[in-house]
Amino acid sequence: MVTRSLAVERSHLLCVGALARIEVDSGTGDGPLDVEGTITAVDGQRITVRFRQLTAPLSPLLAQDRVAMIKVWDRFGMHRAEVSIHGVVEEGGNAAVIVGAPTHFIGTQTRRFARVSARLELTLARSDAGGPTPSERTLSWDISAGGLSFLSDSELEIDDLISVTLVLPQEVADLVGEVPVLATRVVRTEAIAENGAHFFGGEFQNVSRRLRERLVEVVLGLQRIMR
Repeated sequence: MVTRSLAVERSHLLCVGALARIEVDSGTGDGPLDVEGTITAVDGQRITVRFRQLTAPLSPLLAQDRVAMIKVWDRFGMHRAEVSIHGVVEEGGNAAVIVGAPTHFIGTQTRRFARVSARLELTLARSDAGGPTPSERTLSWDISAGGLSFLSDSELEIDDLISVTLVLPQEVADLVGEVPVLATRVVRTEAIAENGAHFFGGEFQNVSRRLRERLVEVVLGLQRIMR
């Protein structure tokens, strides 16, 4: 019975295409070192998490025989398990970490939602004291059930309220339906020195339980098609 329950848990949480985070102790007291990737292979003994388009080599802390934490998400929250690193493979800007299959997961109810890197077409609109401002079409950088980040030419500031309309890939829209316009508060701004562009982070506001579940489904759908 225990073996069967563990198999069901693994099949649910450790599926190819799912987002996973690998964490190791940094040894500096500043918290763990972590890297997010996509599960590309699962068997009874090992899990392979692949990282694409890395801007720098993986940290030497992610070394064979080190103890690490693997974190995965579903609609109920985050699940973590202690694992051993079996191997690390690096090929140009891509890399993979192979870890042992966990014996069990610890579930955590959390407000920290899983993110997926996705370039979705967005329409942004903002209202101020002078009335509605022209809308802007841009692209997301990543998205979760709690918010998103995006590039914009608008001069947005922290706590500005905007309306975000998502244009979903057809494969995802067919599964979850259309997502209504999302009221969003700007919580992060950053100027990119190389090209003068502006990068923003937004947190979705006044999200009902039903809409939150739909946003989780959106993220899961994006994970499946963007492997």
